[in-house]
Amino acid sequence: MSKNNNFNNFTVQVLKNETFQRAFASLFIVSVSILLTAFLYSKLFVEPKTITREPEISAESIKNAVTRENTILSKIQSMNSVSIYEGLTTPQSLIDACVMGKKIAESCNKEVAKISKFMSIDGVVIEAYLYIKAAISRESSPISALTKYDSIWFLLDKEKHSGQLLRSKAIHNGISEEGFTEIIFDLSNVSFTHLPYNDNAQPDSDKESDLLKTLNSSNKHIISSFIATLGYGKIVEMKIYYKGGLIKVI
Repeated sequence: MSKNNNFNNFTVQVLKNETFQRAFASLFIVSVSILLTAFLYSKLFVEPKTITREPEISAESIKNAVTRENTILSKIQSMNSVSIYEGLTTPQSLIDACVMGKKIAESCNKEVAKISKFMSIDGVVIEAYLYIKAAISRESSPISALTKYDSIWFLLDKEKHSGQLLRSKAIHNGISEEGFTEIIFDLSNVSFTHLPYNDNAQPDSDKESDLLKTLNSSNKHIISSFIATLGYGKIVEMKIYYKGGLIKVI
């Protein structure tokens, strides 16, 4: 009996040791897996706290770009100007009526008509520039510059003079002191594109670009613009700067 008890005790002890070893091995494997996962996550998914690559810059290129932009701004600010919009928020009713793929032409036209204005022209306009300061916001984010998904729709008189303004073709495409989008187009050469907006697109070939010629073709015009966005869009300021003649909003 004593020998049997000793044998049984030995067997139980061995089993306990094996169970302990298996448990320890499993725990070790799990621990290593967790540590490895945490390490990989920290390397692959966590944004670095510092910039790890020095930007490649050319001080001369930056200087030339700033000089060019300042020259354009100084030039137009010395001209006469007419204000078209100040603080125009894109109405939700317009977004609903004109959203791509769902728009009903009659409803969209009615909504655009609500924000459109008439202009009168006396004399001959020699030069003209379209200036727009615009901003957007999504959900609870602060109002800021337009993103690659947002665009500015513009119309002067007819369909061939309408569409999304192609910002990459503007003579000035920058950021204002408030952090808003700021663009300037020479009205003798305006580029239009379509939705979905792509800043790298080529101008639509079926649109006419010389809007200065259009201004001088008649003494009365209709003009309209809004921010095409599914967020909150606002034309903070829109003006036409010009030389020669007299432009009025009526």
